[in-house]
Amino acid sequence: DRGMDDSTEWEQARLSSCLKKGGEMKLECVPILPQKESPSVRFSRDAKLLAVTLLLALLSSGLTLISFYRVATLQAELESLRAELQGHRAPMPTQEGWGLPLFEQMSSAGPPEHVGKEGGRNPVTQDCLQLIADSDTPTIRKGAYTFVPWLLSFKRGRALEEKENKIVVKETGYFFIYGQVLYTDSTFAMGHLIQRKKVHVFGDELSLVTLFRCIQNMPETLPNNSCYSAGNLRLSRGVYVSQFHCVLTIQGTTF
Repeated sequence: DRGMDDSTEWEQARLSSCLKKGGEMKLECVPILPQKESPSVRFSRDAKLLAVTLLLALLSSGLTLISFYRVATLQAELESLRAELQGHRAPMPTQEGWGLPLFEQMSSAGPPEHVGKEGGRNPVTQDCLQLIADSDTPTIRKGAYTFVPWLLSFKRGRALEEKENKIVVKETGYFFIYGQVLYTDSTFAMGHLIQRKKVHVFGDELSLVTLFRCIQNMPETLPNNSCYSAGNLRLSRGVYVSQFHCVLTIQGTTF
């Protein structure tokens, strides 16, 4: 009996040792494998990236098209305004060696046409007067204002006259007044005023009234800029119309 017990104990010890070794071998042989991503998850992520890329490309293309459209619209508006400006602007005579600004003023009175008894339209001559700068006479400087001497260039009719460097209205009516100046000074900004002065005023009426004003910025290098003003006004008999130049500085305004 004792021999059988010893044999049984030896078998149990060997079996326990084998199980322990087997367990150790199992623990040593089991590899740690990385978790693989499924194809469906990878496809979903790639699809999202592609969709975002396409959306950004479409957005960029849309913004580019909008920008091109805005540029084309602005160019068309600029060309339209330029054509309209050239249509309204009176032709300015050319002159070499402009040392002084040139001012051209035309005033006209009366209707352009007259309806006869038979219904026909007969052209009516309009009175007008034109002045240009006298480059041979020095300008007159009074403070920030420069008075330019004028020469009578053209006159038709009796409604307007030139007197003491001014235009005198002899007949009441509606007039078209146009003035343009070419500036060649490097001052910060330059401009001109066209004023009306009444000899006889009543009540609170002002004797001196500014009709038009124009101002332009002057470039620092190669200063060359033009400024013009125009409009239709009703002027009474005995009114004086004059024009002079103003200089604007950074510290203050002379208007």
